[in-house]
Amino acid sequence: MQTLDVIDILDDIVADAAFEAHARGAAVNHDRAASFVAKVNGELIYRAIENVVRNAVKYTADGTQVCVISRIENDVLRITISDEGHGVPSADLSRILHPFSRGEAARITGGYGLGLAIAKHAIEWHGGVVEALNEEAGGLTIALELPRSQPGGTPARDVQVSTALIGHGIE
Repeated sequence: MQTLDVIDILDDIVADAAFEAHARGAAVNHDRAASFVAKVNGELIYRAIENVVRNAVKYTADGTQVCVISRIENDVLRITISDEGHGVPSADLSRILHPFSRGEAARITGGYGLGLAIAKHAIEWHGGVVEALNEEAGGLTIALELPRSQPGGTPARDVQVSTALIGHGIE
């Protein structure tokens, strides 16, 4: 665990993703909170946010944008990452957050169905919550809520699963 500004981590991820999105004529915009210093496992938080942002870049339509919004309320950082893709069938919204579950678009473009599951696990390990929502105008939003400190001060013990997957390049 390190004391880090999660917004700095988010800025780095958004900058990298914007470069990747630009190749497809898409953009990544961040409406950012000023600062959110928290005691976190930096690698897990980085991978969690990166997986969600890169998924959004992958599935947003060419020439559109991925919108990242970070807000702080009651010592909780809420990050929403929204794309302008096709979204996910309502019945699959909760399922896409579980390991080896992929939506129809992912079956076509590839992937293991682990990125969002790792993100969910890492955020929950820190006492947070992850939610998937379809947007009315189309596209998918993933909301990550990360508390400044974990309830009880001790995250869940099964972080080894996420760390092992990340260590083997499975994201």
